[in-house]
Order: sequence, then structure tokens, then C-alpha cells
Amino acid sequence: LWAGQSITFFGSQVAFLAFPLVASLSLGATPLQLGLLAALGALPGLLGLVAGGRIERLPRRRLLVGASLARGLLLLAIPAAAVAGALRIELLYLVALLGGALALLADVGAQALLPELVAPDELVAANSRLELSRAGAELAGPAVAGALLQFLAAPLVLVVDALGYLVSAALLAGVEAPQAPPPPAPEGFWRELSAGLATVWGSPALRWLLGCAVTVSLFNASLEAALFIYVPRELGVPPGLLGLIFALGSLGALLGAA
Repeated sequence: LWAGQSITFFGSQVAFLAFPLVASLSLGATPLQLGLLAALGALPGLLGLVAGGRIERLPRRRLLVGASLARGLLLLAIPAAAVAGALRIELLYLVALLGGALALLADVGAQALLPELVAPDELVAANSRLELSRAGAELAGPAVAGALLQFLAAPLVLVVDALGYLVSAALLAGVEAPQAPPPPAPEGFWRELSAGLATVWGSPALRWLLGCAVTVSLFNASLEAALFIYVPRELGVPPGLLGLIFALGSLGALLGAA
């Protein structure tokens, strides 16, 4: 699980840099289009409360393997369209939306699977290792993506990213863990949604964490949408240096995980 998730984290960070650069440099996307692209990628997160309840009733290993395979194949649609001369911003919108949904399933599924693999007193150490991999990917992923973008067109870099997801799927297929029987669920979509909201809102700690996460995500997304227009186009910063800039910004996450 650790190896498979580490590759997934790395792939997500490569796509983080390559994806908007495809829109900005290959398609000449406007600020509005880049903002919409980021919004569509984040939109599936609104279904997180419902997704958690559904994932609790699914075989988690197969879910993770399927999500990795689907993400890899989905990314391959972009370079395939570029080679065929049919790459359009609408395809990026679709890939961002579906990719965001698959990322949500994979993240929640992995978090649900971890307690079934390690003892309760090992959870902190196991989570720390996963977060160390995530932070390391945030440090190395943009730098590697930027270096690749110096020599390859942005759509072709996504081929490398897609292959990483396929390797991740192969590793996750080797995870073996018994799945605990799911708890009884409220009947119906709205009851499940309200139960999740009540749990979060009923805990002061979870309320503050939710507010923090929403605030950070809002301003990070706003900043990133502006950066991918301003830095490469108006400052003329090459992709390699842009990747290094994002990598240096992740040093804090690496220290925090450690």
C-alpha cells in the first residue's frame, strides 16, 4: 500500500504541473478557462461525505486498483488527442472532472484500508510514512515534471504519469487484508449525507479542521490558477524553473510529515 500510494502521490504532482501547462501553453487557455479547469477537478470533493459511506461497503483493494487503472487510462486520452490534432479544452475539463472523482475514491479508500493493515498503536507511524511520501512527492514531482517539460511537450509528459498509475495499480493488487463487515447505513442518499454532516458539525475539532481545509483549498486554488497564467506567459519562466519553484514551496510539508 505504501509503495502504490507513493507512486500515486508522485503521479498526482506531475499532473499538477503538466495539466495546467497543457491548457496554458498548448491551448492558450484564458484565466477563466484555467479557473474552470481547477474548479472541475475539485468539484467531486463535494461528494466526499457520501463517498465515504459508499466506500465502506466496497472491497477497498479492488477499488484502489480500479481507480489507479482508470486514472492512468484517462490521462492517456490527452496525449492521444494531441497526437491526433484533436486536443481541446473541453477534453481537459472532462479529464479533470473524472480524475478528481477517481482521486477522491482512491484517497478515501486508502484511508479506510490502512486501519485494516496495521494495529491501532501503529496508525500514527503508518500515517506519518504515507504523509512523508506525499510530501516527498510534492517536493520531487513538480521538479521532475518541470525537467521533463523542458524536453517533451506537456501532453507527452502525461504519458509518463499515466504509466506510473498503471505501476501503482499492479502494486496495490498485491495488498491482502480482511475487510471488516460494514456498519448499518441510513437508508437513502439524503439520510447518509445528513448523517455525515451531523458527525462533522457535532465535533468542534472537526468543524475547525473543515474550516481550515476549505480556506486553504480556496486560496491555494486561486493562487495556482493565477500563477499558471502569469509566471510562464508574462515572466517567461521556463517549465523547469516553474517546477523548482513549486518544489521549494513543499519543503514545509516534508518537515511537517517528518
